Amino acid sequence: MSFVTRLITAGTAALTGAGILAVVTVGDFEGKRNNAYKDIVGVPTVCYGETRGVKMGDYYTDSECKLMLQRGLVQFEQKMVKCIAPAVLPEIPDKTYVALLSLTWNIGPGAFCNSTLVRKLNARDFSGACYQFDRWNKAGGRAVPGLTKRRVKERALCFAGLNEAPATVPVEEPVIVAEAPPVVIEEVAPPLPAEGDVTAQPTPGPTPAAEPVIAPPVVVEKPAPLLPAWSMLIVFAFFAGAAALIWWRKRS
Repeated sequence: MSFVTRLITAGTAALTGAGILAVVTVGDFEGKRNNAYKDIVGVPTVCYGETRGVKMGDYYTDSECKLMLQRGLVQFEQKMVKCIAPAVLPEIPDKTYVALLSLTWNIGPGAFCNSTLVRKLNARDFSGACYQFDRWNKAGGRAVPGLTKRRVKERALCFAGLNEAPATVPVEEPVIVAEAPPVVIEEVAPPLPAEGDVTAQPTPGPTPAAEPVIAPPVVVEKPAPLLPAWSMLIVFAFFAGAAALIWWRKRS
């Protein structure tokens, strides 16, 4: 099936009511700068957040910026409708449609088409899809105040198309988790804290000194002498005298 834009009147260059609303809505969110500048990540940008083919030093008039935004929105619209069921697409009111396009312009067609929002939309859960806007308020894993404000306005526009007033907070059924039985764990040494964990750890006390181990005294028994010392001298003198006597007789 060929693509038919809702933003431009067929056979003309005139904006439809939805087209005017889209240009005003997205233009207000994005802001306009006629001179090219570098965005927060250093990409040359101009007009209403356009980056394609932009180089530093470029300048566009207000009319040129508006036309650039119109053409860009139609290009993003064409990518957006590819992931919406053909049978569902005609049922989406214009204001809701513009809210969806504003989100697509901001997060990109890829993220939009792979979102829970689109699954709810294709299931004709239009209210559930509108509530999904609130989820897209983060950058780098953190909520950004500017994105949060934008999502609130886009969500209000989404519900305005459905003629519904959004609830302050979507009501979800509570999840009841059965309490697990206590687990008895033998005392073990506390685990090491995870890297980067600055949670205060209890300061260990001084390690008690180990009690000294006293070895029992070693008793070395001396062997008793065979003879007293004076007896040994008498025996030595006897043998020495005998030896001398034998030597003298041999000489004689």
